[in-house]
Amino acid sequence: MMKKHLMLIATSLLLLAKTGQCQTKVERFCVIHAEDWTPNFATLKKVTVDYGQIESIRQFKDTTETAKLETVKKCKTESGVLNYMNTIGWTWVSTREPDHLSMIIMVFKKTFNVDELIDSHIK
Repeated sequence: MMKKHLMLIATSLLLLAKTGQCQTKVERFCVIHAEDWTPNFATLKKVTVDYGQIESIRQFKDTTETAKLETVKKCKTESGVLNYMNTIGWTWVSTREPDHLSMIIMVFKKTFNVDELIDSHIK
């Protein structure tokens, strides 16, 4: 009888530990706008980053994530942006070139654990 209780407790603890390891995952998207893009030279003159930031809300608990995203502004080529974003863990989703603008728009995504984000209402 004692062995059954110990097995039941051990099994319960194992299941509880496994459940604790499962974390909710959330995808976040980032849009890179590269302005004054010239296809002949493939150079980017002005790069801006939109990662859903709201002035009163910091999305990421790890402030280095925001700093890494801001660093992409230093990239001067499309391949530079793609390589850098891949290096910091973001996956390329799509690229658009609006007809009437000399810009290119690149969309990236990254999966985060919910506990890596600050405000619950944006999770």
